[in-house]
Amino acid sequence: MQKASTKAKLRSLIRELARNLECGDNVEIKLDTLDLLSLVPVYSIRNGLSVIDAREEGRGAVVVIENRFGKKCKEREAQR
Repeated sequence: MQKASTKAKLRSLIRELARNLECGDNVEIKLDTLDLLSLVPVYSIRNGLSVIDAREEGRGAVVVIENRFGKKCKEREAQR
């Protein structure tokens, strides 16, 4: 499970996931505060990723991000 504690770390993590996640793969991200939760959809969509689940956990949340439309999915489609 990946972890994000600040806006900058969350933004960086989602960019990294967009580059590295294979098409169809997903990952859980632990958010230290609920304030970060509203940023996840914005950062995800900008990078071609999808939020497929979110749940509150402790003082923060856990979100599941999936690569459905990112660079590696586009590359896969181009190869077909």
